[in-house]
Amino acid sequence: TADNAAVPACMNRTLRDFGLGRNQAISVPHHWKVLRALELMHLYKLSSLAVVNFDGHLVTSISLADIKTIFAAANLSLLWVSISKFEEMRRNKEILLEHHGKDVYPYFAAQMDRPILVAVSKMVATKTHRLWVVNDARKPVGVVTLTDIYRALNPVAQATEGRPHGGA
Repeated sequence: TADNAAVPACMNRTLRDFGLGRNQAISVPHHWKVLRALELMHLYKLSSLAVVNFDGHLVTSISLADIKTIFAAANLSLLWVSISKFEEMRRNKEILLEHHGKDVYPYFAAQMDRPILVAVSKMVATKTHRLWVVNDARKPVGVVTLTDIYRALNPVAQATEGRPHGGA
C-alpha cells in the first residue's frame, strides 16, 4: 500500500537485528503484595515490573504510575493486596481515581523477531512507552522502550550518546 511505501526499510528490521530487548526483564509473581513490588522497584531503580503467573508467563505489568494511584486515593490498604487482586480492582474501576496508572491490562509485549514497526505501532496505539519482550512461551526476557528504539534508529543519537546536548 501507499502507507507501507512511506515506511523506511529499517522499520521492517526486527528488535533482534538492533539488539533491543536483550536487557533482563525483572519480573514478580502475581501473588506478591503490591508493597513488595514497590520495594523491588525501589531497590533496582525501576519504574515497572513484569508480572508473571505460576508458570512464569507474562500476565500483566505493574508500574510506579499504578502504585501512585494508591497514594493519591489515600487507600494505603491496597499496598497489602496481591498484585493480581490490585489489577483486578483496577480493571473493575474499584480504585476511586480518574487518573489511573498508564500501564494497561493485561500487558503489551513483542517478540524479538517482530519488526520495530510493530513494536512502535503497539506503543502508539496503546499510549505506552515500553513493551515487554517475551519468548515463544510468553515468558518475559527483556523490555524495550521508545527511547531504546529512538537510539537504535537515530545514528546522530548513537554518535552523541553520553554527550551533553547543545555542546561542542
